[in-house]
Amino acid sequence: MLRLGPIMFDLEFEKVIPTPEQVDVLFQLLNGRDHGISHKAEVPFDQHKTFVETHPYRGWYLVKDIDGYSGSFYVTHDNTIGINISNPESEQAVGKIIEYATEHYDALPPIPSVRGATFAINVPPSNKALIDTLQSLGCELVQMTFRVPR
Repeated sequence: MLRLGPIMFDLEFEKVIPTPEQVDVLFQLLNGRDHGISHKAEVPFDQHKTFVETHPYRGWYLVKDIDGYSGSFYVTHDNTIGINISNPESEQAVGKIIEYATEHYDALPPIPSVRGATFAINVPPSNKALIDTLQSLGCELVQMTFRVPR
């Protein structure tokens, strides 16, 4: 159970369709990230556009706050919620994202050695703010993943 206090501000979640504007916004957000798991270098726009247009997610949303787009999140077929927001230290923002995702998507049935029975959130180890926020919300650290060098 997430430990959420009163929500002090509103977030809007805009489903990625994708429109040309959404492709542009996602590109800006991607290249403005401080932390990453799947890529290290800046992604060329044409590669990004192709990925967004053929995205492999069950659901993908832009996050809007009073100042405009502040991030995105997605739900995958392996029961992962990916959270990429500009204010990962905000329990209310992260909590609201998790709450929205779990209210709109059920975890898919588990497949041994493929996906677990509940949602998980992958976080780069450098993103201490998001790690601390998830722990303060009652999320449990269950695994550390290491990449094998080539």
